[in-house]
Amino acid sequence: MTKRREVNAKLIRKINVSWLRYFSYSREKIEKIVEELVEKGEITKKDAQKMVSDMVKKGQEQKKELGKIIRDEITKSIDYMNIARKQDLVTKEEIRDIVREELNKALK
Repeated sequence: MTKRREVNAKLIRKINVSWLRYFSYSREKIEKIVEELVEKGEITKKDAQKMVSDMVKKGQEQKKELGKIIRDEITKSIDYMNIARKQDLVTKEEIRDIVREELNKALK
């Protein structure tokens, strides 16, 4: 397995499918599920709102954590592939300054 494939496989392992399902649920879907639990008598109405808030909060935290993992893995892949980043590129202003400096040197 190449290093790149190894990195991608590692990324895929880190993206737990259950996470994706969990935080893809909207607050409304979570409320509906919790409401069904209340109707079935599995939880009290008093606990329902706290459960919804906790689930939404946990989903947001996991989404944030997953975003960080993805960003880190993309950064590692870019580093491995040795691709230039925005900060590695020379701007037009920098090119003008370099040309101006070289012209000044040549004219002296």
